[in-house]
Order: sequence, then C-alpha cells, then structure tokens
Amino acid sequence: MITDGRPVSMYTTHQALYHWVLLPVFVIAVLALLLTIVVLFDRPPFAWMASKEFKRAIGVFWAIAPPVWFFVEYYCLFRNFGPTGSVDFEHFKYTQDVAAKAWAGLVAVLGVYFIKESG
Repeated sequence: MITDGRPVSMYTTHQALYHWVLLPVFVIAVLALLLTIVVLFDRPPFAWMASKEFKRAIGVFWAIAPPVWFFVEYYCLFRNFGPTGSVDFEHFKYTQDVAAKAWAGLVAVLGVYFIKESG
C-alpha cells in the first residue's frame, strides 16, 4: 500500500498515529462547517439552534477553535509524531497556510453575517 508516495512500512508508529489523529479532526471540522451553514441559513434541525446565543457560540467557536488547532497540531502532534525532513515540514507549512486562509475567509463571512444580523 502507498501513502503520500511512500510505502506504509516507511511510516513509523508515531507517524501513523499522527495521520490517524488528523482524520477524526477533519471529519469533525467538516461536520461543524455543515452545521454552521445549516444554522446560519435558518434551517436548524432543532429549535434551540435558531437562538441568537447559539449563533454567537458558533461565531466564537470558529474564531477560537482553528487557531487553537493550528497551535496544537504543530507543537503537540507534528513536532512529536509527524514525519521528519525538510520536504515534510515545507508541506506541513503550506497546508497550514492554506487552512489559515480558508479559516480567515470563513471568519470574514461570519463577521459580515453577524454585522448584518445586528444592524
């Protein structure tokens, strides 16, 4: 089996653990994004999700959670369990840069939404 162009046997146990931690985090992030879209377009599955407090909580979550994840991913996961080598680090930096830009775009959209809601 090949992963990232390298045979799986080339991954250490720690590196395999790193990749398995990323998968559930990705799934949770996608589900949170879908929930955000559903709630902000006034189609929440439960009545309590339509409250302004819940919508504010979503805004706070998206403002705080991604930067915390970027910090945890680098300092706790990548440095201890991630692949080694300059190419791997450059790939990691590029991925975090793209993710940070997507996060900034999402926060900007949420900011516009909340300004429009309050005004």
